[in-house]
Parts: sequence; structure tokens; C-alpha cells
Amino acid sequence: MKSSIRTISGLPTIRSIAAMLLTPVALLTIVAASLAVAPASASAQSTPRAAAAAPCKVSVTSGTGVAVGSFIIGVSAGTTKVTLDCNVSTSPGIVVEASMLSGVPTMGVSLTGGVDTGALGTFTASATDTGCPAGTAGSCSISVFTIPASFTATDSNAVCAPSQAQVNAGLFGCALVVATAAQAQIPGAQYLMTYAGEPTPKAPTITPTVTTGPAGSTITVSDAAANTAYWWGNGLPLSQATVLGTAAPIAPSTCGTGGGYGTVPSPFLAVNFFAGGKAPAIPASASGLSISNNCYDGKTLYAPALSGTITAPASLTTGTTYTVYVCELNLTPIASNDAAAATNCGPLPAGESWVDASFNFTAATGTPQSALSVTSTTGTQGTPLTLVTSGGSGTGVITFAAMDGTATGCSVTSGALSATTAGTCVVTATKAADTTYLAASSTPITVALAALPAPKIITNRATLAGTAKTLAISVTCGPAACSGSLSASVKVKLPVRGTLKLETLKLGSKSFSLAANVTKSVSISLSAAARSYLRANPKHPTLSATVSITGVKGVSSVTKRVSLLK
Repeated sequence: MKSSIRTISGLPTIRSIAAMLLTPVALLTIVAASLAVAPASASAQSTPRAAAAAPCKVSVTSGTGVAVGSFIIGVSAGTTKVTLDCNVSTSPGIVVEASMLSGVPTMGVSLTGGVDTGALGTFTASATDTGCPAGTAGSCSISVFTIPASFTATDSNAVCAPSQAQVNAGLFGCALVVATAAQAQIPGAQYLMTYAGEPTPKAPTITPTVTTGPAGSTITVSDAAANTAYWWGNGLPLSQATVLGTAAPIAPSTCGTGGGYGTVPSPFLAVNFFAGGKAPAIPASASGLSISNNCYDGKTLYAPALSGTITAPASLTTGTTYTVYVCELNLTPIASNDAAAATNCGPLPAGESWVDASFNFTAATGTPQSALSVTSTTGTQGTPLTLVTSGGSGTGVITFAAMDGTATGCSVTSGALSATTAGTCVVTATKAADTTYLAASSTPITVALAALPAPKIITNRATLAGTAKTLAISVTCGPAACSGSLSASVKVKLPVRGTLKLETLKLGSKSFSLAANVTKSVSISLSAAARSYLRANPKHPTLSATVSITGVKGVSSVTKRVSLLK
């Protein structure tokens, strides 16, 4: 290995600290038919501590899978049988499969409703068994637990094996938890599982704001707009803290922007530049980079995200194109996304791997632009949104690129963003180079396009007595709020110069304003002519009225025939 490649020094082997990470983190409670695993205190060790003696020996005795320390890798739902041989002195009572959905920060099972209460294993004491850690006949209890074919928990998001989207967002497996007959988890008897055929995480992708620049210039980077993968080690901030001997992160009150479990410590990151994609590497500092830890708020699993800056090394050669690798230490039992990661990222503790993503950067003469950003962030679907930027330098032409977020058909024409459906588009602006400044792009930004209102007349029939003064018509406006005017009219025979003729009788109109997806009864005050007609014709047959909604932005008039009973 080239000595110029960045190394991670002083970190214990991750597998060697597995037992440290699986200390008492939960309390298993069975109440009626409900099994809950509740979080314990979040107090942290200031330095890594020695692993406690294992209370159980675990092995895969049927079907696929292998037990490696506290990991059980490659099990098959419905067929794999795991044998747990535990010290009887710890009074093991049950074993249960549990989702790790809310345990992403701790590797612990900490979500009420995240376990399958329909699949519990039980232990049987043995007078002759000596296979448990105690190693003495009469001291061991055995449970043979079959991994359930299906998994059901109170939390509908808690699944085993995790879905592709959950794997991409940082959830790499599930757990087996051993508990005592007194319903308390046995310290150290929690085993993290991956599944045979479990989806492999997709490799992350990166977008730089500049692809050319002089040595020493700043490159702002983020996950690419199309990135649906996750940075694999991020789901385990407790393990990161354990390795570094630092305080564990405090559980956040919120996830998403401004919330979550903070960022991956910089000792777990590395950046290397390769001329022409080949060694030796030119290392760069990773101190300006930030990768968020994933976070679950009970509804949404937020995937880790990359952001920050890289300083191009001063030793870059002008005119040379470099492949830049951003690397993160892999703290999961899932293999690296890059078979050459040891070359691209650097040496590792024995048995570990890197996760990485790369982009190209060409060292060139010229002046970097100031930061460029897109400032148009909201619009309405169906109305082209003129995109506006701030920052940038020079006279280069600005162009835009758009990708579908939650909206479909996102595109930019003549600097205006449009989409075929409501939702979000991801937009990037690029300002071309000129004689002074190098080309630059903005960080991809999410633009929200609000849905158009969809006004609808709900009423099919309405009753009008001869003395009626109002006509009530129910309308709705979804999926966006709207306002407009509701009007009604009927065709009736009226005397005109002594002859009955079919004429339009206006019943009246009424303005309304509705919130999205709300139904409301709008009372139209009947016109004097309409009230006079009703009094004069109390027994007239049922009338068919035309009821219309007008004045709603972006929507043509809505018309419906309503039967008026008399």
C-alpha cells in the first residue's frame, strides 16, 4: 500500500468491539399480548471498556447463515434455526425477533411496538448440557429459535428483513433479543442479523459544485440529486462514540433538517485524489465534510446525507484530471460497495472495509466563482416558475438542470421550471466559464410545486320550498385550498309579453373560500326573481339547475346539473 494514502490509526477492530456495543440497552416487557423493548439510560463511557463475558453461545444449526460474534449473517426467514445455549444462572425465558428501526443510533432495540409478539421462543434447562459459557452440566438452558417466515409488529414500518428503501436509508438488519423469565433483557444477549437475499445498499453518488479549479481551491460537495443510497456506517452513532471513546450522542427531539443524531466523526472519513484514477493517492483533509446520521421519528426513516467542502491539495498538477474518492469507515456487517476501496481509501483495522463515492476534478488555472445558489424554491404546478439565482461571478451564461423529486416531468425551458404533477423537483444551476472565472454549479436544491386546487360540486339534490330564501350546495376543494364563486340558475317558462317562453332564471351566487381537502356547504341567497317564482309556483315539477364554480386560479369553470325538489 502506498504510504501517501490516508490511514485510520488508533481505532480498535470494529468486530472486536461488537460485544461492547451490545450491552444492556433495553428492557423487555410483556404485558398481556404486547411485547415492548424500552430504551435504557443514554449514559456514555468516556473510554472503550472491556467486553463482558458472553452469557450465551449462539450458532446456526439449520438453514442458511453463520454466527460471527454478536452478528448472525445471512439467515433465511422461515427456515434458519438459531440455537442459543445460555447460562441458566441468567434465567433466560424467551427469545424474540425485533426490528432495529428505531435502534439505528444505538444498535439496540428501543421501539415499543417494534417486535413480533407472535413469534416467541422459549428456553429449556438441561441437566447434561455443558455447551453454554458456564460450561458446567446443570448450568445451561437451550432455545432453538426458527426465524419467522413473516414479521408483524405494532409499528407498520418495523419489518424483518428490512425493505430496499430502509436498507438504502441505513437500516441493515434486525435482532434477536434474549430475555429472562422476569422479562428483563440479558446483558450482552442481543444478536444483530442480516438476511440471505437482503437487498444490497446502493452506492452513494456525489455532485461537486466545481469540476475544475486551481490547487488550493474549495470544492463544495453534496449527495447527487439522483442519489437514493446511504453512507453505510452512519446508522450507528453509539458505535462510533464507543470506538473513539467519546460521549454517545443524545437522542434528538426531531429528525430531518436541524435535527437528528449529528454527524459522523471526521476520524471515520477520508478523501483521496488520484491522477488518472491511479495510485499513488494525494490525501486531502476530510475535516470540512459532514455526513448526517440517520434518524427515525416514529413515522419516517431519514437517510444520512453528505454535505460540506473539500480543499483541493496544493500539490495538484495543472491540466491533470483527478478521481476524488470520499470514503467512510464501514461499521456494518454489510460488505463495501467498492472492491478496490482499500486502494482508493486506505488501510483499515483488520477485517473492516470502506464505503466510498467519487467524482472527477481537473486542476486548471483561473479564478473560482463565488458560491452560486438557486433562490426560487416554491411555485405552483401548471404555472412555469422562473428560476432565479444568487452569487456566481463573471459573465458566463447560466443554465439549469432539473430532476424529478416527488413530482414527475420536471423540466426547465428558457429558465422556467415546470412539472406534470405537483411535488418536488431537484434543480441545479450552472454558470459557464468566461475569460476570468472557471465554471461553477450550485448545490442541488429542492423546489416545491404546490398542487392545483380541484373544486368539485358534491350536492346532487336540494329541496326548495315555496318560502325558501337560500339554496345550500356542498362543494370541496382538494388537494389545494381555493376560493371562487358558486352560482346557480334554472331554465323555466316565464311570461314574456303575454307568451310563456323558456328563460334562464338566475337563482343567485355566493363567494366561498375553502382549505385543501375540505367539504363545505355554501348557502346561496336566492334572488328576488327566484323567490317570486317559487311563491307563484309552489307545486311546479322538479327543476334541473345548473350550478357552476368560477374564479378558481388555474381551473376552468366547474359545472354540474343539480335536481331541485319542490
